[in-house]
Amino acid sequence: MNKRRVFGIITVIVIGLLAFAFANPNDNTDNNDSVMSTEELTTAKDKAIKDLESYVSEANYSVANWDLIEQIIIDGTDAINDATNQEEIDKALEDAKLLIDKIDTLAVELGAAKANAIKELNNYVLQANYSVNNWVLVQAEINRGVAAINASTTLENVVLELANAKTAIDVISTLAEDLAAAKTAAINELNNYVLQADYTVNNWVLVQAEITKGIAAINASTTLENVALELANAKTLIDVISTYA
Repeated sequence: MNKRRVFGIITVIVIGLLAFAFANPNDNTDNNDSVMSTEELTTAKDKAIKDLESYVSEANYSVANWDLIEQIIIDGTDAINDATNQEEIDKALEDAKLLIDKIDTLAVELGAAKANAIKELNNYVLQANYSVNNWVLVQAEINRGVAAINASTTLENVVLELANAKTAIDVISTLAEDLAAAKTAAINELNNYVLQADYTVNNWVLVQAEITKGIAAINASTTLENVALELANAKTLIDVISTYA
């Protein structure tokens, strides 16, 4: 083998070794870059936990919903601490945040409570159960109640204003109550319409008969107008019966 050939072979081998060395300076480089040190892992976990703990403010939630959030934070912190790499830490943090996002804030709860309270108030009574005049009064109380509910800044105040509006409406008499009161007043008026002393015994018997018939007709009435009519009819029949005078 001549020297030139040997030199060529050696040259090729050297070039190959150099190329391999430069192409693979460290077989473990990629693996080393992807592995976090204990200190780096601890730092990443602490950062994620602080991020989770400061994600939302207690002031923006009801007591009940904040209890739910606190439990999510506890569970999320446990998941973060159990993580072994940055990807697992990020996923644990993101999962906890997504759960928190599903919890209604006070603003959301308050808006829903107001809408439900107003709906309940608007459907609390039926127009058919009131006289025209009294329905005007009912509508006025409903309008006042809706305004008070909309002005409420807490869930407790929404409940209070709804109750106050209902109480105010309950004071306004229904047609049934108006009718019962009208019947009582008409019967009382009929019973005191004339005096027994002004009639003979026989005529007083006739008067009593008309009073009895009038009371029955009044009690059978289904409208305020009919109560007034039956009272007037009974009086007219009594007026036909002669007195001593």
